[in-house]
Amino acid sequence: MNNASRHDQAALLPPLFKLGQADGFFSSGRTMSVDFSPRDNSMALYATPTGDPQSSRGKGSVTASDTSIYIARADRPPAHERRLFIVETFRAFGPVQDLTSSPPEVAEKILAEVEPAEALKKLAIDYVNFCAECTAYSYGPKGREGLLQYPADHYESLYATMDLFQLLYLPGANWQDVPIGEPLLEWLNKHYIDPSPIGGDHLCNLERPWEDDEYWPYLTRAVLRGLTETCTIFLDRLQSHPLFALRELAALLSRLLNERPRMLKSATDKEFIINTRRWKHRFQELRIKLGRVAEQDRDDGFDNWWERLNEITGVLEGRQQVMKRVCSNLGLDWKERVILYCIHVNPRLHRDTLQTLTAQILEEAPCNASDPLDVVLSSLFLVETTEALSAAARVDIWLAAHLADLMEAGQAIRPERDDSGLTLREHYLIAYAEYLRANPELWRITVKYLCACGEVGKRMADEVLLRVPFKVEVHEPTNEDDESVQSPLLRELNKTCFELGREETRRMICKVAAQQVMQQRQYGMAATYSVLAEDWEGLGRNIDCMLMEYFERGPEEYVRLAKQIAPSLLKIEPDATNAIFLRRVHFALWYADFHDQRMKGDLAGAASDLLHMFRRDIAPISWWAVLLSDAAELLQSGTTMTFQTNEASLLLRILSEVTNRSEQDAADDYLPLLAKTTQGGDYPSALQRLQIVRLILHKYYAKCSLAGTGKRTAVPMMY
Repeated sequence: MNNASRHDQAALLPPLFKLGQADGFFSSGRTMSVDFSPRDNSMALYATPTGDPQSSRGKGSVTASDTSIYIARADRPPAHERRLFIVETFRAFGPVQDLTSSPPEVAEKILAEVEPAEALKKLAIDYVNFCAECTAYSYGPKGREGLLQYPADHYESLYATMDLFQLLYLPGANWQDVPIGEPLLEWLNKHYIDPSPIGGDHLCNLERPWEDDEYWPYLTRAVLRGLTETCTIFLDRLQSHPLFALRELAALLSRLLNERPRMLKSATDKEFIINTRRWKHRFQELRIKLGRVAEQDRDDGFDNWWERLNEITGVLEGRQQVMKRVCSNLGLDWKERVILYCIHVNPRLHRDTLQTLTAQILEEAPCNASDPLDVVLSSLFLVETTEALSAAARVDIWLAAHLADLMEAGQAIRPERDDSGLTLREHYLIAYAEYLRANPELWRITVKYLCACGEVGKRMADEVLLRVPFKVEVHEPTNEDDESVQSPLLRELNKTCFELGREETRRMICKVAAQQVMQQRQYGMAATYSVLAEDWEGLGRNIDCMLMEYFERGPEEYVRLAKQIAPSLLKIEPDATNAIFLRRVHFALWYADFHDQRMKGDLAGAASDLLHMFRRDIAPISWWAVLLSDAAELLQSGTTMTFQTNEASLLLRILSEVTNRSEQDAADDYLPLLAKTTQGGDYPSALQRLQIVRLILHKYYAKCSLAGTGKRTAVPMMY
């Protein structure tokens, strides 16, 4: 499928049908089906029958396109500089959430160091700086453009927009009520450079630059943009002009431009306004000298320099009609006109009146409705936040998401929920998170954006977390505690779930991990993950599987597997939900210890373990017959009186219960496991084994009675 952007149309290659033949395709008994990937935002498209056998009858054989599967994506996966940009800008997203959505104690800690308005301003500036860095990187060495996913001017657009938003909406407490002109002009000169430095270099290299048609338009633009140094250079070049009047006027204008008051250098707003009024009053001298220039000297044969200077003087005096005419002649767009009006016509204009001025100028010089960036900028000037976000989404969903986040934090938009249960901010953040899903490796960032979007976003984050593919690393058998057995990715998933408060999701992930390692016969790790998941039934199944290893691979392998279980499992306090399963863990470990002692030759220790399992009611009744058979084998394996008389009596009573109940239709409860150890593998064989056990125990009991001490003694045992 063609790699189209979010708003472009896409075509299937090779095509399923030719252009204009859709009706024929559907009437042939076929239709298009779509399956969406659970891991990312890709989709699979393919042709399928409609299920109507009449419509597909006699339509010919199946073509290659009928069996083709088309993989498509709604977005290009973020890569190269784009991925770096996403990761870097995410560093500012978290602190915004800490400030606006965290518990009061967290927010108070942040605000203890800085006021809310200043804190938001700083975070907005962080976004601006990240955009600036990516823009500079994109304009890097020649040849890098081939490695970029997005062109440099795209990042310049993000840079300009975030910079303007911070200036207008989050200026900080100390800048809220100051005249807006100079900050806006600084923004304009930073992001929309005019006049061109290349054109200026060309004119400066000319011996008589005023003879060039671009000289006076260039000088006028420099004056409008407040480029004092450039203006001084160009006016100084006029000192070589043959007309004395022009040389005199150029020197006076240059001096006035260099003496212009600056708001940023003024102690107060009032001081700036007074100094500006006085400065404009000094243009009367320039006006008088302009009026004294004779008509025949006002044109030097290349241009009407007098008219040009007259227009420049009118602009600097703040004459609105002159300003409007000059902007129109130079073809300036709406944003230049708004900002230059704030500089030259009404330098006292504040943020609260900028909206009205912008609306008036847009009637004369409309924004380019086909350019989403221009719509975003004009909407920000007009304080039309909903329209700004809608257009920003067309520029870049990243821009819309982070603007919306900052707008709600700065109370520029209200956190009202619609019918879907989402606020405007959450809509754009979720849309951005969906874009991030195009690259599954960005899941760490994706889930944090989603979890900032209420319950709807958190549920979506759960689905992302559950679909992160991981494989538990299987190490050498160990009985280390919980943390040491987790694979790095699984540990990170658990940590992320904990940080985001997604406890149920964390349990489900651990449950999956337990199933993975159980299939690899790593029962110790599986038990640990089951406990982390609080999946007690899963823990029971895992222990049962490990116990079955005894029958399939023998006691040595069983003991090895049991030693992998972490000791911490034995310290868990039982309750109504887990007691039965924890008892199964205890039995599995005691039974492993029994065989371990037996194989090491410690028959007394083995006998003690076996009796402990009966007396403490640890052994399940399904294992009683197996334990009795083990006891008989224990008696046959050495010369030590391994059981006392009362202990042998206990074993006989248990044997009697097993035998009697097995013969009374309860064989399914007692005999299946013992049957696995017999040659016949059935209940009769198991009962026959129990009869042998009975004989061995009776003989042993008789020997104990003859010994007379009731204690364990080393006497010859004969059977």
